[in-house]
Amino acid sequence: MVIILLSLIPLIGWGSGDYLASRGTGKLNPISLSLWMSIVGSLSMIVVGLSFGAPELTAFQLSVSFLSSICFSSGFIIMLKAFKYGPVGIVAPIANAYALFTTLAAVLFFNVKLSTPILVGILTVVIGVSMVSYSKPKPGEFKNEKLTIILSIVALCFFGSGFLLLDRASRQEWYQNLVILQLTGLLVSILFWLILQKINRIQDLKKAVHDPLYSIAGLVGGIGLLGMTAALERADNIAVPTAIAAASPLVTALMAYIFNDEHLTVIQRYATVIIVGGIIM
Repeated sequence: MVIILLSLIPLIGWGSGDYLASRGTGKLNPISLSLWMSIVGSLSMIVVGLSFGAPELTAFQLSVSFLSSICFSSGFIIMLKAFKYGPVGIVAPIANAYALFTTLAAVLFFNVKLSTPILVGILTVVIGVSMVSYSKPKPGEFKNEKLTIILSIVALCFFGSGFLLLDRASRQEWYQNLVILQLTGLLVSILFWLILQKINRIQDLKKAVHDPLYSIAGLVGGIGLLGMTAALERADNIAVPTAIAAASPLVTALMAYIFNDEHLTVIQRYATVIIVGGIIM
């Protein structure tokens, strides 16, 4: 029960963070937006982590955490690329099915044993997430259907690999893991910003700094990682925490419904019940 409650923190934190970040995707480069969110989340969560104790900086954990951060950042950028070629309603359910990737990898390669109720619960959550995210493509929304699907699957694999590496890197207490993951994540965000964004780099970052919404997005995203590190410390395997956290699009959809008056379809309403049922299982 404690693991489920802790896993709800990234579900809520990442879901609300994605909603707040989406408010700025048309105004500034997402790489600059990602960097500012990383700065806010890292600085705040590093302070929280260090208040409990300093981590032991080992070469293994630093390198694996760095690779994990590269996977997460790459998956995010590839997913944004997929949005350029196809509708969100197709890209989002595919990219957010990473819980299936981590579950299969854990069972096949890491000898993890999962009971039938847990497997059914994970599958139920994944199906619910797909139902929340999916929307029927409108005429002309697909600029390149094949490339959209390929990029979405690649993003899924990067996200799934990032979580597997995150699990391998979690070798200390949750607060120590949190500090290391935030440090490496911030370093990767800076490197991506310097290497990948060539135009309006400083201007976009200034825009992100001056809008409090993006600072809040970074803070709740950092809180989400705090919950995930605490859940991983207590869980026997990565499958359950990632399956629950993967339901974050539910929070994004609900916030859009509340604050943007976006309509929730009958399917999305049913999906809410399905996701909650899967988490309980």
